[in-house]
Formats: sequence, C-alpha cells, structure tokens
Amino acid sequence: MLLGLPGVNGKRESPMLQRLVALFVTETVRNVRSLQRLIATGDSAAVKALVHKMKSGCFAIGALRLAALARALDERMKSGAEPTPTEATGFAEAWEGCRQALLDEGLISMELWSRVEGPLEQ
Repeated sequence: MLLGLPGVNGKRESPMLQRLVALFVTETVRNVRSLQRLIATGDSAAVKALVHKMKSGCFAIGALRLAALARALDERMKSGAEPTPTEATGFAEAWEGCRQALLDEGLISMELWSRVEGPLEQ
C-alpha cells in the first residue's frame, strides 16, 4: 500500500516513504500508550476520540489489524460499551506485530525505533 503512493513509486528508499513511516511510528507509539492510560483511568470520551483518529490513520497506512481493533472499539463505544483493559492489551499486541513487520520489511530502522522505543505500559 505505502509503496504505491505518489512520491514513493515503489522505492523503499524514498524520502516520502521514510517521512510517512517515521510519522506513523511516532504517532502510533504515542497513541497506543495514551490509549492504555485512558482506558486504565476510565476516560471514555478521550478513548472514543483517539480510536476514531487511529482508525483512519491505521487504515490509510495499511496497519489493518490496528485499524480493525480501532474500528471495533469505536463501534462498541457508539453502542454504549466501555473500553476494557483487554482491549488496551490487544492494541499493544497489534502494535508490536505491526512494528515487527515494519522492521522485517526494512521500512523502519533500528535507529528510528530506538528513538521512540520503550515499554508500552507507561
């Protein structure tokens, strides 16, 4: 999906691709950490706003597992359900899988990862 974007044109070394992936990684680490904290503190309104934002961003970049989790939680919350700690764990696990796929595909470097890494349970 990302390799087909205008400005990337199938080139893994494209500066556009590097900027997009770096932004996605930075924002997703921040969002998953925030989501865990917000669920733990019971801030449902903030959780709802964040998963709505994550849903769009994850779909756009092709992080389909994260996007599906965000969509499912967004829909559950629209029905009046409250987010659960299990869902927070699911997001952390999905992000770990996405991160590993980005590393395996050479779309992020260990250097980039080392700038944003840290335990997600903060």
